Amino acid sequence: MTKGVRVAEALGIRVNETELAVMCLVDKPMGGTVVSSKALSERAGKCIASIKTSLRKLSEKGLGEVHLWFLANGGKLESDYEVTPLGKQVLAACGKRG
Repeated sequence: MTKGVRVAEALGIRVNETELAVMCLVDKPMGGTVVSSKALSERAGKCIASIKTSLRKLSEKGLGEVHLWFLANGGKLESDYEVTPLGKQVLAACGKRG
């Protein structure tokens, strides 16, 4: 069993402590956050692999969105991360939002 699992019971959604931490870091009143996964891992105190896994799982659950940005020459810019309205409900149910 995953350590630190939170359940938004009314919504029937389970999120682990890393997913919850990522949603708290990304959640902004005016939209998403543009930041590298390395910066997110440093802020959350988790390894980059855990952050990338959490971002993927949040996207699969419909709780978060990842927008990838590329230059015309194919170079990759930092991604834009956003908590969906359902994700905001989960944060509120877990007591992580005002």
